[in-house]
Amino acid sequence: MRNMGADAAEPKARRILAGLGFSKAMQEKPVEAFSGGWRMRISLARALFLEPTLLMLDEPTNHLDLNAVIWLDNYLQAWKKTLLIVSHDQGFLDNVCTDIIDLQN
Repeated sequence: MRNMGADAAEPKARRILAGLGFSKAMQEKPVEAFSGGWRMRISLARALFLEPTLLMLDEPTNHLDLNAVIWLDNYLQAWKKTLLIVSHDQGFLDNVCTDIIDLQN
């Protein structure tokens, strides 16, 4: 298990959750205790934790406060895999993306 990085899983999950605004006390609560907006943050944290080859995000800054947006911006700038992001947040896209496709109408 150690070779698989199992001992690093919990600290990694806690770092991601903290970055998205979850206090230590909040990290101990069951998912059912959270509102819809916080559950969206949990879903985002799960996707980031899994590190898929292709991470597709639809309006990832929705439901995030400014600190969480800044953290996500920095986190995704260091992302080594492919990102596909749909967002109306131009500043976020400019910071995170290397190529942008603008679809209109």
